[in-house]
Amino acid sequence: MSYSQAPPTYSAPKKGYAAVPQSQSDAPAAASASASAATPLLASHDAAPRQEGDVDADDFKYGVSVEQSTPEVRQMFLKKVYSILFLQILGTALVGSTMRIPAVSAWVMNNSWIVIATSISALISMGVLYFKRHSHPTNLLLLGLFTTLEAVSLGSAIAYVNQVVVLQALILTLFVFAGLTLFVWIFPELNYARLAPWLFGALLLLVGAGFVQLFVPFSNAVDMAFAGIGVVVFSGYILFDTHMIMKRMSAEEWVLAVISLYLDIINLFLSILRILNGVQDD
Repeated sequence: MSYSQAPPTYSAPKKGYAAVPQSQSDAPAAASASASAATPLLASHDAAPRQEGDVDADDFKYGVSVEQSTPEVRQMFLKKVYSILFLQILGTALVGSTMRIPAVSAWVMNNSWIVIATSISALISMGVLYFKRHSHPTNLLLLGLFTTLEAVSLGSAIAYVNQVVVLQALILTLFVFAGLTLFVWIFPELNYARLAPWLFGALLLLVGAGFVQLFVPFSNAVDMAFAGIGVVVFSGYILFDTHMIMKRMSAEEWVLAVISLYLDIINLFLSILRILNGVQDD
Protein backbone atom coordinates (compact mmCIF):
# COMPACT_ATOMS: atom_id res chain seq x y z
CA MET A 1 0.00 0.00 0.00
CA SER A 2 1.34 3.40 -0.90
CA TYR A 3 1.92 5.39 2.27
CA SER A 4 3.26 8.37 0.41
CA GLN A 5 -0.26 9.75 0.16
CA ALA A 6 -1.74 8.98 3.53
CA PRO A 7 -0.86 6.70 6.43
CA PRO A 8 -3.20 3.79 7.11
CA THR A 9 -5.70 4.27 9.86
CA TYR A 10 -6.55 2.16 12.80
CA SER A 11 -8.95 3.19 15.48
CA ALA A 12 -7.76 4.62 18.74
CA PRO A 13 -8.35 2.46 21.78
CA LYS A 14 -11.33 3.26 23.92
CA LYS A 15 -11.07 4.55 27.44
CA GLY A 16 -12.56 2.99 30.49
CA TYR A 17 -10.19 0.19 31.37
CA ALA A 18 -10.85 -1.60 34.60
CA ALA A 19 -8.50 -3.83 36.55
CA VAL A 20 -9.63 -7.42 36.81
CA PRO A 21 -10.66 -8.22 40.40
CA GLN A 22 -8.79 -11.00 42.14
CA SER A 23 -12.05 -12.84 42.68
CA GLN A 24 -12.48 -13.19 38.93
CA SER A 25 -9.07 -14.69 38.25
CA ASP A 26 -10.64 -18.12 37.75
CA ALA A 27 -13.38 -16.94 35.37
CA PRO A 28 -13.99 -19.14 32.32
CA ALA A 29 -11.87 -18.44 29.29
CA ALA A 30 -15.01 -17.93 27.23
CA ALA A 31 -15.84 -14.81 29.21
CA SER A 32 -12.43 -13.36 28.41
CA ALA A 33 -12.93 -14.12 24.74
CA SER A 34 -16.24 -12.25 24.69
CA ALA A 35 -14.72 -9.19 26.35
CA SER A 36 -11.75 -9.18 23.98
CA ALA A 37 -13.89 -9.46 20.87
CA ALA A 38 -15.94 -6.43 21.91
CA THR A 39 -12.96 -4.03 21.98
CA PRO A 40 -10.54 -2.67 19.34
CA LEU A 41 -6.81 -3.16 18.97
CA LEU A 42 -4.80 -2.52 22.13
CA ALA A 43 -7.97 -1.65 24.03
CA SER A 44 -8.43 -4.91 25.88
CA HIS A 45 -6.40 -6.65 28.53
CA ASP A 46 -8.81 -9.60 28.60
CA ALA A 47 -7.31 -12.29 26.41
CA ALA A 48 -8.83 -15.57 25.30
CA PRO A 49 -6.80 -18.78 25.27
CA ARG A 50 -5.66 -20.02 21.92
CA GLN A 51 -7.94 -22.53 20.30
CA GLU A 52 -5.11 -24.58 18.82
CA GLY A 53 -2.02 -25.83 20.59
CA ASP A 54 -2.86 -24.04 23.84
CA VAL A 55 0.30 -24.46 25.89
CA ASP A 56 0.60 -21.01 27.49
CA ALA A 57 0.97 -20.36 31.18
CA ASP A 58 -2.04 -19.15 33.18
CA ASP A 59 -0.96 -15.51 32.85
CA PHE A 60 -1.54 -15.85 29.11
CA LYS A 61 -5.08 -17.16 29.54
CA TYR A 62 -6.87 -14.85 31.92
CA GLY A 63 -7.35 -11.10 32.10
CA VAL A 64 -3.88 -10.22 33.35
CA SER A 65 -1.96 -7.35 31.79
CA VAL A 66 1.72 -7.62 30.96
CA GLU A 67 2.56 -5.40 33.92
CA GLN A 68 0.57 -7.65 36.28
CA SER A 69 2.13 -10.86 34.96
CA THR A 70 4.98 -12.66 36.65
CA PRO A 71 8.49 -11.41 35.79
CA GLU A 72 9.14 -14.59 33.78
CA VAL A 73 6.02 -14.14 31.64
CA ARG A 74 6.69 -10.41 31.21
CA GLN A 75 10.26 -11.05 30.09
CA MET A 76 9.14 -13.78 27.69
CA PHE A 77 6.45 -11.52 26.21
CA LEU A 78 8.78 -8.56 25.64
CA LYS A 79 11.47 -10.79 24.18
CA LYS A 80 8.95 -12.33 21.79
CA VAL A 81 7.43 -9.02 20.68
CA TYR A 82 10.67 -7.15 20.04
CA SER A 83 12.40 -10.16 18.47
CA ILE A 84 9.57 -10.59 15.97
CA LEU A 85 9.48 -6.82 15.40
CA PHE A 86 13.21 -6.86 14.64
CA LEU A 87 12.70 -9.68 12.12
CA GLN A 88 9.85 -7.72 10.52
CA ILE A 89 11.98 -4.61 10.10
CA LEU A 90 14.90 -6.67 8.80
CA GLY A 91 12.65 -8.51 6.34
CA THR A 92 11.07 -5.27 5.18
CA ALA A 93 14.50 -3.74 4.59
CA LEU A 94 15.64 -6.77 2.59
CA VAL A 95 12.51 -6.80 0.44
CA GLY A 96 12.80 -3.04 -0.04
CA SER A 97 16.40 -3.46 -1.19
CA THR A 98 15.27 -6.09 -3.68
CA MET A 99 12.70 -3.68 -5.10
CA ARG A 100 15.54 -1.26 -5.92
CA ILE A 101 17.19 -3.70 -8.33
CA PRO A 102 16.83 -2.08 -11.79
CA ALA A 103 15.18 -5.11 -13.40
CA VAL A 104 12.70 -5.48 -10.53
CA SER A 105 11.86 -1.78 -10.30
CA ALA A 106 11.37 -1.63 -14.08
CA TRP A 107 9.00 -4.60 -13.92
CA VAL A 108 7.02 -2.94 -11.14
CA MET A 109 6.87 0.29 -13.13
CA ASN A 110 5.45 -1.57 -16.12
CA ASN A 111 3.04 -3.54 -13.93
CA SER A 112 1.70 -0.91 -11.55
CA TRP A 113 -1.19 -3.19 -10.61
CA ILE A 114 1.20 -5.09 -8.34
CA VAL A 115 1.33 -2.11 -5.95
CA ILE A 116 -2.46 -1.92 -5.70
CA ALA A 117 -2.75 -5.69 -5.38
CA THR A 118 -0.20 -5.93 -2.57
CA SER A 119 -1.75 -2.97 -0.74
CA ILE A 120 -5.23 -4.50 -0.78
CA SER A 121 -3.86 -7.94 0.05
CA ALA A 122 -1.93 -6.51 3.01
CA LEU A 123 -5.13 -4.99 4.42
CA ILE A 124 -7.02 -8.24 3.96
CA SER A 125 -4.26 -10.32 5.54
CA MET A 126 -4.12 -7.94 8.51
CA GLY A 127 -7.87 -8.31 9.02
CA VAL A 128 -7.69 -12.10 8.87
CA LEU A 129 -4.69 -12.04 11.21
CA TYR A 130 -6.70 -10.09 13.78
CA PHE A 131 -9.34 -12.82 13.97
CA LYS A 132 -6.77 -15.63 13.88
CA ARG A 133 -4.28 -14.02 16.25
CA HIS A 134 -4.77 -16.74 18.90
CA SER A 135 -4.42 -19.66 16.45
CA HIS A 136 -0.93 -21.11 16.33
CA PRO A 137 0.83 -21.53 13.90
CA THR A 138 -1.73 -19.82 11.65
CA ASN A 139 -1.00 -16.46 13.29
CA LEU A 140 2.71 -16.74 12.48
CA LEU A 141 2.02 -17.62 8.84
CA LEU A 142 -0.42 -14.72 8.46
CA LEU A 143 1.99 -12.34 10.18
CA GLY A 144 4.72 -13.36 7.75
CA LEU A 145 2.36 -12.90 4.81
CA PHE A 146 1.25 -9.47 6.03
CA THR A 147 4.84 -8.33 6.54
CA THR A 148 5.88 -9.53 3.08
CA LEU A 149 2.97 -7.81 1.35
CA GLU A 150 3.59 -4.62 3.32
CA ALA A 151 7.28 -4.74 2.44
CA VAL A 152 6.56 -5.14 -1.28
CA SER A 153 4.10 -2.25 -1.20
CA LEU A 154 6.52 -0.03 0.73
CA GLY A 155 9.49 -1.01 -1.42
CA SER A 156 7.56 -0.20 -4.58
CA ALA A 157 6.64 3.24 -3.23
CA ILE A 158 10.21 4.26 -2.37
CA ALA A 159 12.08 2.40 -5.12
CA TYR A 160 13.09 5.64 -6.87
CA VAL A 161 13.98 7.68 -3.78
CA ASN A 162 17.69 8.43 -3.33
CA GLN A 163 19.30 5.51 -1.52
CA VAL A 164 21.24 7.76 0.86
CA VAL A 165 18.03 9.55 1.87
CA VAL A 166 16.30 6.21 2.51
CA LEU A 167 19.19 5.06 4.71
CA GLN A 168 19.17 8.34 6.64
CA ALA A 169 15.42 8.05 7.22
CA LEU A 170 15.78 4.45 8.40
CA ILE A 171 18.53 5.27 10.89
CA LEU A 172 16.63 8.28 12.26
CA THR A 173 13.48 6.19 12.60
CA LEU A 174 15.23 3.46 14.56
CA PHE A 175 16.86 5.99 16.89
CA VAL A 176 13.55 7.76 17.52
CA PHE A 177 11.77 4.46 18.16
CA ALA A 178 14.46 3.27 20.58
CA GLY A 179 14.49 6.60 22.41
CA LEU A 180 10.71 6.78 22.80
CA THR A 181 10.52 3.15 23.94
CA LEU A 182 13.16 3.77 26.60
CA PHE A 183 11.31 6.92 27.67
CA VAL A 184 8.15 4.92 28.39
CA TRP A 185 10.11 2.32 30.33
CA ILE A 186 11.97 4.96 32.36
CA PHE A 187 8.83 6.99 33.12
CA PRO A 188 6.06 4.36 33.37
CA GLU A 189 4.08 6.47 35.83
CA LEU A 190 3.06 8.95 33.12
CA ASN A 191 -0.43 8.43 31.68
CA TYR A 192 0.25 8.17 27.96
CA ALA A 193 -3.33 7.00 27.40
CA ARG A 194 -4.38 10.66 27.55
CA LEU A 195 -2.75 11.14 24.16
CA ALA A 196 -5.37 8.94 22.45
CA PRO A 197 -7.97 11.57 21.41
CA TRP A 198 -5.31 14.05 20.26
CA LEU A 199 -3.45 11.43 18.25
CA PHE A 200 -6.62 10.14 16.65
CA GLY A 201 -7.73 13.65 15.71
CA ALA A 202 -4.34 14.41 14.15
CA LEU A 203 -4.43 11.09 12.32
CA LEU A 204 -7.78 11.98 10.78
CA LEU A 205 -6.25 15.29 9.66
CA LEU A 206 -3.42 13.45 7.92
CA VAL A 207 -5.79 11.02 6.23
CA GLY A 208 -7.99 13.88 5.04
CA ALA A 209 -4.97 15.76 3.72
CA GLY A 210 -3.87 12.65 1.87
CA PHE A 211 -7.21 12.33 0.09
CA VAL A 212 -7.15 16.00 -0.87
CA GLN A 213 -3.62 15.63 -2.23
CA LEU A 214 -4.81 12.87 -4.57
CA PHE A 215 -6.85 15.44 -6.49
CA VAL A 216 -5.16 18.75 -5.62
CA PRO A 217 -1.41 18.26 -5.10
CA PHE A 218 0.14 20.37 -2.36
CA SER A 219 3.24 22.47 -2.73
CA ASN A 220 6.49 21.03 -1.42
CA ALA A 221 6.34 23.27 1.66
CA VAL A 222 2.81 22.16 2.58
CA ASP A 223 3.69 18.52 2.00
CA MET A 224 6.70 18.83 4.30
CA ALA A 225 4.52 20.50 6.93
CA PHE A 226 2.10 17.56 6.90
CA ALA A 227 5.07 15.19 7.01
CA GLY A 228 6.27 17.02 10.12
CA ILE A 229 2.85 16.53 11.70
CA GLY A 230 3.14 12.86 10.77
CA VAL A 231 6.45 12.58 12.63
CA VAL A 232 4.85 14.03 15.77
CA VAL A 233 1.71 11.88 15.47
CA PHE A 234 3.47 8.56 14.96
CA SER A 235 6.05 9.37 17.61
CA GLY A 236 3.09 9.88 19.91
CA TYR A 237 1.61 6.57 18.82
CA ILE A 238 4.86 4.82 19.72
CA LEU A 239 4.58 6.25 23.23
CA PHE A 240 0.89 5.39 23.42
CA ASP A 241 1.14 1.85 22.05
CA THR A 242 4.18 0.97 24.17
CA HIS A 243 2.28 2.17 27.23
CA MET A 244 -0.85 0.22 26.29
CA ILE A 245 1.16 -2.94 25.65
CA MET A 246 2.58 -2.84 29.16
CA LYS A 247 -0.39 -1.47 31.09
CA ARG A 248 -3.53 -2.71 29.34
CA MET A 249 -2.67 -5.65 27.11
CA SER A 250 -2.57 -9.30 28.07
CA ALA A 251 0.59 -11.20 27.30
CA GLU A 252 -1.53 -13.39 25.02
CA GLU A 253 -2.00 -10.45 22.63
CA TRP A 254 1.56 -10.37 21.31
CA VAL A 255 0.28 -10.30 17.71
CA LEU A 256 -1.56 -7.01 18.29
CA ALA A 257 1.53 -5.59 19.98
CA VAL A 258 3.77 -6.51 17.05
CA ILE A 259 1.38 -5.17 14.39
CA SER A 260 0.83 -1.88 16.24
CA LEU A 261 4.52 -1.15 16.74
CA TYR A 262 5.37 -2.25 13.19
CA LEU A 263 2.81 0.13 11.67
CA ASP A 264 4.03 2.94 13.93
CA ILE A 265 7.60 2.43 12.72
CA ILE A 266 6.63 2.21 9.05
CA ASN A 267 4.54 5.38 9.17
CA LEU A 268 7.19 7.27 11.16
CA PHE A 269 9.78 6.18 8.58
CA LEU A 270 7.62 7.41 5.69
CA SER A 271 7.05 10.77 7.38
CA ILE A 272 10.76 11.28 8.02
CA LEU A 273 11.54 10.15 4.48
CA ARG A 274 9.14 12.73 3.03
CA ILE A 275 10.86 15.50 4.98
CA LEU A 276 14.38 14.46 3.98
CA ASN A 277 13.36 13.95 0.38
CA GLY A 278 11.65 17.35 0.32
CA VAL A 279 14.74 19.04 1.71
CA GLN A 280 16.89 17.36 -0.94
CA ASP A 281 14.55 18.48 -3.73
CA ASP A 282 14.88 22.07 -2.54
